[in-house]
Amino acid sequence: MISLKSTAARTALAMAAVLGIAAVGAVVADGPEIEPVASAKPAPKIVKSELYYETYIPKGGSIAPQGYIDTPDVGCHNFGKDGKKKADWWNGVDNRVGPAFKSGQFRTQVVLSFDFKKKKWGERHKINPTARYAKVGGKFVYEDSRTANDDGIRVEGEPRVSSTKGQIAVTHAATNPWCSAVAAIDWTVVMTVHRDGRTEVVGSHDKMPNHELWREDTYSNGKKSHRLIFSHKLTSPNCLVDYVGEAVCKGLHRYRIPR
Repeated sequence: MISLKSTAARTALAMAAVLGIAAVGAVVADGPEIEPVASAKPAPKIVKSELYYETYIPKGGSIAPQGYIDTPDVGCHNFGKDGKKKADWWNGVDNRVGPAFKSGQFRTQVVLSFDFKKKKWGERHKINPTARYAKVGGKFVYEDSRTANDDGIRVEGEPRVSSTKGQIAVTHAATNPWCSAVAAIDWTVVMTVHRDGRTEVVGSHDKMPNHELWREDTYSNGKKSHRLIFSHKLTSPNCLVDYVGEAVCKGLHRYRIPR
């Protein structure tokens, strides 16, 4: 065994420690193992956002307590050529009472998508059929269903999408297929959708029916989340008729988010 008291021995051990080689005959104890530090995983980022704008007539309440809504005599096809009322016509409403994400129960739906990685946008929409019933002896007898055309749903101008936000403007006008064009569900909106989760909306709409907007985000890890941006309750069916709505409903519902 090499004596650690000699200068030569101490020098040999020092060199061995530097070079990682044990001196001949010397006992070198192993040091504590050092665990490698795991690098923190980056938080998942939003890669795509979709905005769901829906209008719907809720079931129940004072407007449709039995699940049906009375059609107005003005503007709807309630009269024959002789000027006499053909029947007491009613329309079916949507099978929901409040906000509901992707329920499928709506009058109209417009979906706006923003892909921040590809810097692309998309739009799709759907109008559900409106069923008509005749009220006979207190009972509702189904007659037929019609679907309104979608000519009045338009993306205005050229939407813009970058890696951090997207902006789009949309106008919407959809009539009751059993009524004339004077009774349409009208709304306009300008949206700015940020990749960091913020949503800016400026718009206006008729105070009939209910209007609501949802946002769904898809993240880089494949997960999704959704939240309600706004929900506005209806005031009166009369609000669909422009010249009546301005007087009775005191104009459109105008809003800005955030305020």
